[in-house]
Amino acid sequence: MSDIIKLLPDSVANQIAAGEVIQRPASVVKELMENAVDADASEIKLIIKDAGKTLIQVIDNGNGMSENDARMSWERHATSKLKNADDLFNIKTKGFRGEALASMAAIAHVELITKLHDNKLATQIIIEGSEVKSQKPVSGSVGSRFLVKNLFFNVPARRNFLKSDPVETRHIIEEFQRVAMAHPSIKFSMYNNEKEVFNLLKGNFKQRLIALLGKKYNERLLDVDVSTNIVTIQGYITKPEFAKKTRGEQYFFVNKRFIKNPYLNHAISTAFSSLIPKDVHPSYFLFIEIDPHQIDVNIHPTKTEIKFENDRNIYAILMAGIKESLGKFNAVPSIDFNQPEGFDIDVVTSSSIITPPKIKIDPSYNPFDTSTAKKKNMPTEMEYESFYQLDEVIKESDDEEQATEINWEDDETTTYLAYQYKSAYILTTLKSGLVIIDQYRAHFRVLFERMLDQLKTDSTSSQKLLFPQPFQVTPSNYSALLQIKDELNDLGFLIDWENKNELLISGIPAVFPMKDPILILQNLADQLLEGNESEELNLKEYIAFNIASQVAVRKGNKLEQEEVNGLVDDLFASSNPYFSPNNKPIMFKLSLDEIKNRFEN
Repeated sequence: MSDIIKLLPDSVANQIAAGEVIQRPASVVKELMENAVDADASEIKLIIKDAGKTLIQVIDNGNGMSENDARMSWERHATSKLKNADDLFNIKTKGFRGEALASMAAIAHVELITKLHDNKLATQIIIEGSEVKSQKPVSGSVGSRFLVKNLFFNVPARRNFLKSDPVETRHIIEEFQRVAMAHPSIKFSMYNNEKEVFNLLKGNFKQRLIALLGKKYNERLLDVDVSTNIVTIQGYITKPEFAKKTRGEQYFFVNKRFIKNPYLNHAISTAFSSLIPKDVHPSYFLFIEIDPHQIDVNIHPTKTEIKFENDRNIYAILMAGIKESLGKFNAVPSIDFNQPEGFDIDVVTSSSIITPPKIKIDPSYNPFDTSTAKKKNMPTEMEYESFYQLDEVIKESDDEEQATEINWEDDETTTYLAYQYKSAYILTTLKSGLVIIDQYRAHFRVLFERMLDQLKTDSTSSQKLLFPQPFQVTPSNYSALLQIKDELNDLGFLIDWENKNELLISGIPAVFPMKDPILILQNLADQLLEGNESEELNLKEYIAFNIASQVAVRKGNKLEQEEVNGLVDDLFASSNPYFSPNNKPIMFKLSLDEIKNRFEN
């Protein structure tokens, strides 16, 4: 039998490896921006077109590369940041594996123009699918300029799996924010389809946060500063009242490298546990400085996971630091042990008249004597039943017409009664049974289909506001909402987009109940930025899903009888009255046979 194991060509091996490192355009942005930071750049510019599918360009004024280094940088496992295996445990740079550029060259058309400070000319290299097409000296400025064009041009299956432009743009913005947030001493700018999205000047960390998130965060932030011989933790958390329903504003930076760590996140959630509801999440922006020998960053292809040597100690230190910060700024109620003991009691003077309490007892009262009960106005045995009736009772009537309104034996009956129970459920009837409906899920289904229909038919219906409402937005939120500008207009939102820092809402959807349109749009933008897009929903369905879930009437809201009847009518007129848009059951049915069996035993 002939040999069947063969060594793969470098181009094929690089394409396989690229699947781990370069998952989407945002991965390219992350790697190129981190390389610019490692090159000691003081100014970094990001330019993208068509959500990075057509062009990703990163320009920096860093150290630049020599002609030989410019060529070697595209080879697999070629790096200037490691010399031996021991250096893996003393990593202070963002990159170290030497895989990113080789992966990009394998799946895109790439171009590099780079120049050292002492050189008169720059070096230009053009590579397509791991094949070097050109290398020559050109004029250029000090630093490097990377261009990545036609991403996944030779891997069409991977390109087809990319999401829509708004979704991919949101992922790019998130990566840009992570790098820019970690390095406030560097000037950053970003352009999307020739429009400026960010222009971040040099400053301190708080100034960078405010530039990224908006001026309103100046009053929301609480300082965190903990220093021990194990770890140093500095940064900010937001006040408990500004906790959000999404996890989008949760940032850990270990030695200025963004990481995700559920274990440390749990420490912060525990510190906030008594101050915020369970369904919301605190925002935090924290730098953790630790000896590189006590961590391992080489456990994940994207380098966003880190293994700590003393994770339990760091957990305890972090939780204590968060609690201290909350207490220092009076976010946690404090106990004053110097307060005098006892209660304030009114002083009674000698002239005051004190009347002792009196208890009247009827020694002739017999609770078992029904005749006595009637005399004393006590309830009889039959009258006691009224104390144990349900909140909502379907009363029987001697009126023959009312009694036949629900005909249990007639499957052709179309009339029904509907009652709200406990301000959370609706009890109604079908042709052959009794139905209990979850009012929130029912309204969620109705609104979702109504919004989706309006998005598909472009039947705009708006209600003008008496006074336009200003809506302060961050650059990232502005970009996210701008991507769905047409969909918001189709729903009935009238928004002035001229000011990137403050939108002006002059109209809201007329057919949907909406108490706080600003909160609705804020939550929508947060969800879009967090990238929680469903694999099964397109953009219009996702927008309808998000807004309907927020607007639907919650449990605990009392409905008028007309609203109850209308909700039931709308539900059974929907395409799927049995399941909500998130596939949860809307109703529970008791058939007539089940009801009869209950009473036959």
